[in-house]
Amino acid sequence: MTDAENVNLELNIGGVRVPVAVPRQNLSAVKDTEQELRELYDTWRSRFPSKTNQELLAMIAYQYARYYYELKDRYQAAVNATASLEYAIDSLLKRTESTPDTDPPAGPTEQ
Repeated sequence: MTDAENVNLELNIGGVRVPVAVPRQNLSAVKDTEQELRELYDTWRSRFPSKTNQELLAMIAYQYARYYYELKDRYQAAVNATASLEYAIDSLLKRTESTPDTDPPAGPTEQ
């Protein structure tokens, strides 16, 4: 990927500046993520005023790691379900292909 395809940004996450190079097509997702993190940080900053900035950022990291692993588990379950369905469909198709074709009985012909 060339530099022309990347956009250099400086994200603000909990008051910490994070420089990133983002592919242009991912720019919207990165900005949305930054906004979500900012909102979560602000919510938790007001809910837990005695927590340090480092503690809040650790809580946020844990929250997003948990989201990641939950999505990873859901994805794997979907992959397994798809594989199971594919196997069932293949089995049905093989069974159908192995049975001889029988034409349905001819109905009465009209004259």
